[in-house]
Amino acid sequence: MLVLSTLALAIAAPVPLDHSHAQAELGVFTTDGDSAFVTTLSGRVAATRLLAFELDIPFVATTGSPGNTVFGNVGFRALARTRIAKSTVFEGGLGVAAGTAEADDFGEIGTYSVATAMTGYRRSREFVPGGASVYLPVRFESAFRFGLFIRNQAAFDVIFPTDSDRGDPLIQLTWEGGPGYRSGIFEAHLAVGVAGLFPTGSGSSDGQVTLIPRVRVYSSSKPLKTGAFYGQAAFNLNLDEPFGFSFDEGRVWGLFFAAGYTFPKLF
Repeated sequence: MLVLSTLALAIAAPVPLDHSHAQAELGVFTTDGDSAFVTTLSGRVAATRLLAFELDIPFVATTGSPGNTVFGNVGFRALARTRIAKSTVFEGGLGVAAGTAEADDFGEIGTYSVATAMTGYRRSREFVPGGASVYLPVRFESAFRFGLFIRNQAAFDVIFPTDSDRGDPLIQLTWEGGPGYRSGIFEAHLAVGVAGLFPTGSGSSDGQVTLIPRVRVYSSSKPLKTGAFYGQAAFNLNLDEPFGFSFDEGRVWGLFFAAGYTFPKLF
């Protein structure tokens, strides 16, 4: 039904998954007088009509006792691309996240725990100390009349220890998606995020449900045609685990600010 609706309503509008971009994002969380920050540098190169590459470089800093600053697992994705009608792009491929996440003391482990709480299990592959991940990402975006669009993405992860003392591998399933609106310099998107962690050995599974509203403002009224700088604000509202509802006492939520540039459409 969704595909039929897409074909019936879509027009030849640009889709952001067509575009290359560079972005820096800062997330902030405060509780009990302490602060935590999650920063991610990311980029995307839509090399051809059929292929795109993406890179994420996250790191986390906490204040208070014990405070720490640590890098997360650098993530890289190669994505094959295809179009469904003129205004829907579908992508799927292979991703890895590994190389930097280590935690040998209580402060470092606590830093990664805060990062996972802020961003939810949806991004836990980036914040697993002593671990790496291989995952299969899938996403699509459809543009409709009157500036409406739908954006969805999902991933199947295998998170495995790079240190034998870290335990058994984990299976992670994530989905995030919802409707949005784009007109001129303004863009808004409301997504629901669902994630689950499933151990392959001993231990219990866990999950998380999140509400993620985002607002973006471009420097040009035709950002997907001419390219544009942009600023973005997003809120990570934990409706369920980890760490319960975000406004409960001592619970965790994340507020994120990003700045970036969307390059002009090349093909």
